[in-house]
Amino acid sequence: MIQSIIFILAMTFIPYFVGCGCILLDRKTGDIDVLEKWNFGMVLMHAIFEIVVLAGTFTKMTLKNVTVFYFAILSAAIMIVGLIGNRTKKKVFSVGKIPSFSKKEMALLLIVLVGILYQILFVCLGLQSDADDAYYVGMAMTSFQTDTISVYHPYLGTPVKLKTMANYVLSPYPIFWAMWSKVLKIHPAILMRSILPAVNIAWSYVVYRLLAKKIFLTERKRIIFLLIVVLANLFGAYSDRTSAVFLLQRVWQGKGALAAILIPMLWYLLIRLRKEGENTYVYVELFVTILAACLTSSMALFLCPVLMGAFGLEYLISERRWSVVGRLILCTLPCIVLAIAEVILLYVL
Repeated sequence: MIQSIIFILAMTFIPYFVGCGCILLDRKTGDIDVLEKWNFGMVLMHAIFEIVVLAGTFTKMTLKNVTVFYFAILSAAIMIVGLIGNRTKKKVFSVGKIPSFSKKEMALLLIVLVGILYQILFVCLGLQSDADDAYYVGMAMTSFQTDTISVYHPYLGTPVKLKTMANYVLSPYPIFWAMWSKVLKIHPAILMRSILPAVNIAWSYVVYRLLAKKIFLTERKRIIFLLIVVLANLFGAYSDRTSAVFLLQRVWQGKGALAAILIPMLWYLLIRLRKEGENTYVYVELFVTILAACLTSSMALFLCPVLMGAFGLEYLISERRWSVVGRLILCTLPCIVLAIAEVILLYVL
């Protein structure tokens, strides 16, 4: 119980402080609230781990050493942001303005929050099974017990070559939570199935809140949008491939996190790019989000470029600006590099 509380607190405060650096990047709008900072921090934490864990995988580092290296980078990032903020006289760690709501808006917001809380309790306290569960949890448990990364097969426990698990070697989402399990001394199955969903479901709705903020001008419309999303997720299990199913039945898996959190996040950033025009911060966050998506699932290696390509084609037809297309291609570099690496793993090594 105590470890669970520590994990929730860690997932609340560490991403916030890590993400406060976004206020130094967004020099165009300045419209950054506490949720935007926390969201950017979560994305950045996943992206940094993708780089660290891949380096650790191919250099045969232990999970413990990867953990130490990862937290050293996070600590350095927070200190650098604080120093730059102090030098530029910016209150980078300030929560900023808290939005005000009317009584009707507060009532609607309360309904939305109750709906989100119900979904969190439904997933954390209930039992949802899926064919991928054994592999995801097994991979996390194997790393947790052996202090290795992609060395032993999750099912058999025997040493394997990297090409045998190529998809999961390059998108080692379970290793991320194996690391947190090791730090907090929580069994990976408990963390991934009973605690992590609370964080990921909340994160999903934070993304939808940011999306609503860019689409709608008034708080009332934004809250109504969130209410519609809550209801759509509650009654969206008409297929095993809907976003509702990925959110409420598979959100602890990489595919679930990709579909329920990071794909909507990409839509949010592309809408920002369309509304605000050229903004370096949006391109940076696009790159970081795509790198974070690569951590969650190998499906991101083609889903993200397809989404970027569709948006780039629309932008090129409507605005006739090749520079945007070039920047979008640069944002998809993680997918291109990892796709080439996967081909090499499967067919060359």
